[in-house]
Amino acid sequence: MMKVVEKIAQLKIMPTQFIVCVDCNTEFTFGENEQKFFESKNYTPPKRCKLCRFKRRNEKEKTQNDGGNFHDRRDKEGDDEY
Repeated sequence: MMKVVEKIAQLKIMPTQFIVCVDCNTEFTFGENEQKFFESKNYTPPKRCKLCRFKRRNEKEKTQNDGGNFHDRRDKEGDDEY
């Protein structure tokens, strides 16, 4: 009987959290599976909903891709002189 009680005590139950997105102010759920995943990677809980995280990630990628070398940017602007 004691072993069963010890095993139950070892189970970590993580109730669903409700978080408000810092970008769009909508409430989103942070479920048990997500919490376990974030904890396993030592991540902090998200501040943004999935849609805003996706948008932010795409904006960062776009900024990094547009930041190519100097000559590439001038070519895009239509100025062929260096």
